[in-house]
Amino acid sequence: MTVREYMNRPFDLTRLIKIRTRQLQSVNNLINGTSIAISNLSRSESPDTHRLESLMAKALDLELEITKLTEDLGKATSEVTTSINSINNPACEEVLTARYLCFKDWTTIARELEYSKDWVYRLHRKGLDLLKNNRYLLN
Repeated sequence: MTVREYMNRPFDLTRLIKIRTRQLQSVNNLINGTSIAISNLSRSESPDTHRLESLMAKALDLELEITKLTEDLGKATSEVTTSINSINNPACEEVLTARYLCFKDWTTIARELEYSKDWVYRLHRKGLDLLKNNRYLLN
């Protein structure tokens, strides 16, 4: 795992949790009969007689996966925070925190920290290099 992949874990997990939550909402809508009806579609010749059971099992699986992903997110966020705090460079810490814990884009980071975008990129690269030198990071 590269340093960048390691640092992006909270963002990736947050995005995956949102996807699974939307999927769960769709399944729950089907269970509750509140889905959008689409006409002019052909019906299956042999309808699933256990459809409700299948949907409920799918909802439970999604709920369990969301719970696991949320636990993983907490752990990843804690690890990334500890890693960022270990580099002992306040400017780099600010940039890395804004990028990897607050999920801000480069323009927003530059504006909020009152740096040029080039300087933000330079601090980011320096921060990643400092993290790369921390041996415990990728273990």
